[in-house]
Amino acid sequence: MKIYITKYALTIGILEFEGKITSTSDDMVQVNKYEYYHKPFWYLTKEDAVEHANKLKANKIIALKKQISKLEKITF
Repeated sequence: MKIYITKYALTIGILEFEGKITSTSDDMVQVNKYEYYHKPFWYLTKEDAVEHANKLKANKIIALKKQISKLEKITF
């Protein structure tokens, strides 16, 4: 089944793999012999993955704005 990985959405984008849900946990998928991903970093639909990636992006923008604000307040 197709699995959409959002773990690296802000650096290399949403990844698409063939994978399977593991038998030990419904919250974990295996995409190859050594690569596993936990929820919330994998989705079965592209739409859900894009929605999560947009949330990650919004959170990153907020964090960067806070960082910029702190840097602007620094005086030497």
